[in-house]
Amino acid sequence: MSSWPALFAAALAMWLVLRGPAAKKPSWVQRACRVAVAFFAYSGFLYLLKWDPFWKLLSVCNGPQKLDKKGTFLRWWAALKMKESQCPERVRVTHPA
Repeated sequence: MSSWPALFAAALAMWLVLRGPAAKKPSWVQRACRVAVAFFAYSGFLYLLKWDPFWKLLSVCNGPQKLDKKGTFLRWWAALKMKESQCPERVRVTHPA
């Protein structure tokens, strides 16, 4: 399965299975469904990034001018995600009334 629409469709199908028949199954079955959804969605995203018409569409729509190479974009995306994962959770501060 090397088509990104098929991978996203498989992720959607697994999510529907998780919400439907697998909702009453043991937790290990639900966890396996969640892993499958994450795998299919991530794989679909990676195949979308390797799809040349996607990058041509970005350039037509005045997309990122300096991010025309996939490697540069992927490094930027990875750095952004690492920075987000290192930031602490937002803490809600309540003031006494």
